[in-house]
Amino acid sequence: DGGCAPFGRQQPGDVHARALTRAAAALSALACALALLCATADATPQRVSLDALAGAWVFETEPHPVTNCVIRGNVEAARAGRSLRMSMRVHQTCPSGNEWRAEEACTAQLARGVLTVRCTLVNATPDDYIADQFSLRALSASVMTGRLNDGVLWDGPVHWRRPPAALVS
Repeated sequence: DGGCAPFGRQQPGDVHARALTRAAAALSALACALALLCATADATPQRVSLDALAGAWVFETEPHPVTNCVIRGNVEAARAGRSLRMSMRVHQTCPSGNEWRAEEACTAQLARGVLTVRCTLVNATPDDYIADQFSLRALSASVMTGRLNDGVLWDGPVHWRRPPAALVS
């Protein structure tokens, strides 16, 4: 009969087999829950202080969805009371060959893990560059991600990170 019990009849080992199957399913569910918990812990932003966000940063936007332009920049941030004061140099490049360079002065406030950066132009070439504004989630003291929204042309993803350290010989 192929070793299978007819439907509705139990063999002596069936109770133990079902108990083992249930135990294996419970262990599998527990392993999945632990894996999900560990993955979520890695993705959860760390609590970052304003002091930890001072210093040098570089940033880059994702390509603009219409123009494919990209904005890259260097930032120097210093603690100023309950905020950060930032000086920023930016370079916007476009596949069309258009480009802009600008210097900006910015102030940043940190609340609930989000750094809000408001900038004003110091100078720009050409002079039609619009000052950058950022809303950044501080994932750690070395990585922030969020949006650049200038209120006119840009509203897109941006990534901030610490610049690579210089090699010392």
